[in-house]
Amino acid sequence: MQRKMSLGIKISILTCIFLIITSIVLNICANYALNLLSVKMLGDQALSILNATIVNINPISFERLEKANTKEDTYYEELRILLNDIRQSTGCKYLYTIVLTPDKQNIRYIVDGNNPSSSEFSEYNKTEHISTFPKDIEIVFTGKNFVSDIYSTPNWGDLISAFIPIKTKDNRIIGALACDYTATAVQERAANW
Repeated sequence: MQRKMSLGIKISILTCIFLIITSIVLNICANYALNLLSVKMLGDQALSILNATIVNINPISFERLEKANTKEDTYYEELRILLNDIRQSTGCKYLYTIVLTPDKQNIRYIVDGNNPSSSEFSEYNKTEHISTFPKDIEIVFTGKNFVSDIYSTPNWGDLISAFIPIKTKDNRIIGALACDYTATAVQERAANW
């Protein structure tokens, strides 16, 4: 003999299935929104760090250092120590200065605010192909601030980066100041909410 399910039980089962599916969809949407918010907040935080740091960079000394083609200029170590102190106090992963090569195919490091004994330190004049940086990085060399989405690099992992131009008093762009956070910082921030 077959037992028939009552209409009330059928409605209850369908309601439970609907609620489970709705909960899953809402959870996925909330996690996506939380990740987007975390990326935006880290990008804004990186930009704030850059805006607070740029006022301490002497454009005349920076331009002299960049053109000298040697880190023996006294400003190199002064700027490296400043960037290292700021990097350590703010918790960002990397804080450094760069220039775009004349052929616009490479980025050249000028001062890395990391410890020189670190395996993650970029020496003066080290170059990397522009493709290892976020898409549209060229924007910063036209004078505009730039904040990336998460992007992958072969040497440094997944990053979120912000860049601001280093300008002379007559508004010539002579380089850029950059701040990076790791993509895991996004996950950590989202997990803390």
